[in-house]
Amino acid sequence: MFKFKKRIITTKVIYLGLVLLFCAGVRTRKGTYQKSKVVWVPSAGQANNTRFVTFAFTESGGDRWKEKHVKQALLLMYSSLVRSQLTRPILHVYTNVPSTIPRFTTMGTHTDITIHKCQPSHFPKNPYSTRGQWKSLSRAKLDAVEELLVLEGGKVIWIDLDTLVFVDLQQSFQFRSSWVVGYQHGGCDGRYDCNKESKQIQPEYDALGDLWSLDLRSIQQVRKYELNLLQTGQLLPKYDLQGYFSMMLHAGEFPPSMLLHRFMPYNFGFFCSNFKHPNSTNLEITVRHGLLQCPERKHVNMARTVGSISFTANCFQKMFATAKEVDFQFIQDLRARKWFQTWFSTIPSSSDHKTALRQ
Repeated sequence: MFKFKKRIITTKVIYLGLVLLFCAGVRTRKGTYQKSKVVWVPSAGQANNTRFVTFAFTESGGDRWKEKHVKQALLLMYSSLVRSQLTRPILHVYTNVPSTIPRFTTMGTHTDITIHKCQPSHFPKNPYSTRGQWKSLSRAKLDAVEELLVLEGGKVIWIDLDTLVFVDLQQSFQFRSSWVVGYQHGGCDGRYDCNKESKQIQPEYDALGDLWSLDLRSIQQVRKYELNLLQTGQLLPKYDLQGYFSMMLHAGEFPPSMLLHRFMPYNFGFFCSNFKHPNSTNLEITVRHGLLQCPERKHVNMARTVGSISFTANCFQKMFATAKEVDFQFIQDLRARKWFQTWFSTIPSSSDHKTALRQ
């Protein structure tokens, strides 16, 4: 079993009993206000860094995550951000179980995480509130990102618990203030029938909801698009935000230049598992020139170098070991397995963040 070393790097973690941001006084379904408190906030001097945001709920969120799995996922996801971003990332976590938040990364460094203790029911009602807890909470991602943008400004990136990042996403803002990830179901052999919302959406526009960044203007576009569907009696997308992204790209409401792979030469999403839910047999990862790579995919205009890997909650929980010990045995290629073990246990240097962006 591969064990991570605990390497202590001095970083202050400040404990506060303050009410802050979205879960601090959001309207509940009964119309009253419930306050939450920030359990701890990132150390000083990080205000200009890109912030990431995620949900980590074990109750009333579709029952997809148990506490031990949340601990495991937060540790690996946040460590991948620290390892891949040029400047130290700040992660905002909305959760009902603050005890699941890691104090250290897999590299042994202190974490910079702002915890918002609240419940899924604290978020405002949305058009998916009657369609199940998971869909309602998934749609609430937009509310959390918007609230952080309004209160703090800057750049905010949504990231799912079960997503690992290997490229500096902060560089994306040199090109676009808003972006989404396409090719959720791959090239679909050139057909237009893989998207779950419409048989007319081309594969490149088939967006994911796992990893995205919208500015306030783009968020208002999504809200306007949603309102129009409601007012005209049209069907809402089955899968909330990723459905909106796909339909808006198809309709020209979002430009194709918003697709992340068009200006960052990497692959994202389910590319490495050939657009199937990842498991130990379908993840095709190798190492070339020190970089993670996956085979080219037919009809998919993404590069071979890995930018991120998306999992599902079920796949992630099955493939990874406990939060304290991860051996990456599910990776078949021995060089790639060693790459993961080394990468997740080594403090990053500036040379690790050199990336070649498409000009």
